[in-house]
Amino acid sequence: MTTIKKDSLTFKIIVFLSIIRWYNILLTAIAQYLAAFFIFNQWYSRWQILTDIKLHIIVICTSIFIAAGYLINFFYDKETDLINYPKRTRLFLHLNKNFLINSYFFLIIIGLILAFMASLKIGIYFFSFSFLVWLYSHKIKKIAYLREITATLLTLTSFFSITLHYALIETDMFLYGWFIFFIILIREGIKDLEHTKGNAVYSYYSSSIINKPSFFLLLLKILALLAYIPIFVFYYIYQFKHNSIFFMIAISFIMLAALFIIHQKYESKYAQISNNLLKIAIALSLLGMVWL
Repeated sequence: MTTIKKDSLTFKIIVFLSIIRWYNILLTAIAQYLAAFFIFNQWYSRWQILTDIKLHIIVICTSIFIAAGYLINFFYDKETDLINYPKRTRLFLHLNKNFLINSYFFLIIIGLILAFMASLKIGIYFFSFSFLVWLYSHKIKKIAYLREITATLLTLTSFFSITLHYALIETDMFLYGWFIFFIILIREGIKDLEHTKGNAVYSYYSSSIINKPSFFLLLLKILALLAYIPIFVFYYIYQFKHNSIFFMIAISFIMLAALFIIHQKYESKYAQISNNLLKIAIALSLLGMVWL
């Protein structure tokens, strides 16, 4: 088996892709195309969507700005990450600070050029998005409750950026957005549970730190109940039974992940199980969109 040298270009590329969470970027891009093909196709033909240059630019810009967001987030969080994820973070630190900052600004500039080429509206949207991501990483992330809500809104905003182009929000799209909002909000809370030690050391106050585990779990259950509202509407009013099943299973996986983290005292092996459950839940949520 070939060993990759730590000073090689291949190694640096792998580390860079890990920092920007390429798999999350790919998942978001797939979700945007699924939304375009299975939700907006009632107003546009599949061929129109496939050949829509602005749609492709928006998806590319979304991917670029998400990558830039992960870079700046890592830049500000590397101290807490050294406590929460020591092995992974030490690996990431093989890329020096100047490279990370230069890469961040390079992505922002390229993304804004593409966005403003598409339209003034799209350019302003992504400029505002990039500013809010920086503000979140620099300031908001240290404020309990606001950090989780802001992170959720930014994630949701990146996914729904294609609605800026189509300028169409139907009831089913709004309900799906409602469901995804609470699913992501629960996920953010669970992520905070995993980061408790590092966040506490560097005064990154989160809802999981300022609340007792029992009360925090109650909050997650309340959020899960709120996420059930669109499922009820989809199942009983719209008769979208297939996607309702996917959404209900997704919530079950999310809550199971929370239980793993809370009741197993944050052990790393259970944290990994929790992460896998969260990924499955998000994937099931995306599959449910196909039947909208």
